[in-house]
Amino acid sequence: MKKNLGIIPTIYERRNNLNIIIEKKVYNLLRSCFKNYNIIILEDRYKLKLDLIISLGGNTLYSLEKTISNRYRSRLDKFYIKKAIKSKIPFLGICHGAQSLSNLFKFKIVKKKGHRRTRHKVFFNNNKSQIVNSYHDYVIFKISKEFQKLGWTKDGSIEAFKHHRFPILGLMWHPERYRGIKKFDKIFIKKFL
Repeated sequence: MKKNLGIIPTIYERRNNLNIIIEKKVYNLLRSCFKNYNIIILEDRYKLKLDLIISLGGNTLYSLEKTISNRYRSRLDKFYIKKAIKSKIPFLGICHGAQSLSNLFKFKIVKKKGHRRTRHKVFFNNNKSQIVNSYHDYVIFKISKEFQKLGWTKDGSIEAFKHHRFPILGLMWHPERYRGIKKFDKIFIKKFL
């Protein structure tokens, strides 16, 4: 029997309407890492049985840029992060999703140049490193004690983290935005969720 995977999409404004967007490459990630799941787009606060929640990139935290689309997206993320914790549902936050986790758990987030539309090396706790993409303006510099830092850059910004008690993983890079899903990303995501 298939499980239910909920995706929190990117929200954008166009002609006074809120619209959602899910990049086609996201489906490649889902097919590669999560084969036996029904995909449900979480464009509102639904009371559904979910087995996994993924918050995608896009948008900026409402606390940092006050737009209607950012407010709507921040509310969705907050609702589903709390649902994941309450029901012990695995939660993967990609870029904006990771920033939403950091906002809810009071991490230190700052605007920093050099992280938008680039690639950089991320260092991991096992003394290995990986080149990843980067599409964000805001970086995480300090996490709460409830989380473990898994990956960081040379400038000290945190690129990957997980919760100590709950199956929650935050990634600041976009595993879905490569031509094909990297083996490293597939193994990394499955290891922590």
